[in-house]
Amino acid sequence: MIDRVTGVLLAVDDAGMVVEVGGIGLMLRMADPRKVAARPGTRVTLMVSVVVSRDRIDLYGFRSAEERDRFRELTAIPGVGGVTALKLLPHVEAVRAGRFDELPAVPGIGPAKRARLSRWLRRQAAGRSGPVVPRESELREALEALGVEVAQARLLAHKAVTARPDAAVEELLRTAVAGAFDGEGAGRKGRKG
Repeated sequence: MIDRVTGVLLAVDDAGMVVEVGGIGLMLRMADPRKVAARPGTRVTLMVSVVVSRDRIDLYGFRSAEERDRFRELTAIPGVGGVTALKLLPHVEAVRAGRFDELPAVPGIGPAKRARLSRWLRRQAAGRSGPVVPRESELREALEALGVEVAQARLLAHKAVTARPDAAVEELLRTAVAGAFDGEGAGRKGRKG
């Protein structure tokens, strides 16, 4: 894992900056690279987050660890990638508070996704400790893969997440599975009730 980069600033544009480290020019995408008070040829240190996708590896640069943490908070939201997170980064507080009129127009983020962003970030801001709780849909999909009927999986996922919002993923799945297969195995595919 790369935590930070220190090197010579080679170039800055609206998308980010290029920093030479050990003879290699690293392109760091940034929310507002021109706010870094440095000119090409000067030495800079930036916090870094690495985002790996199927076809590429991107480096994102930040002026502080706090800014990087907010970026990681955004990219932890299902459906939010690095580029979208950079666009939303200056507006995290508005997203947390549900003040969507303050958000810029971001392609791919409509009203439904904005509402999901707000819910996710409010939970994070509330100081919930422990592992990130999966969305109900993710838990439902896991239950369906184990053979639980769709309607039953939906109900069990909702009950598990509602009853234990701070539980680890494994605990939520165990709780939901126990509810699915207790007694005579109600909800199991292929079983007659």
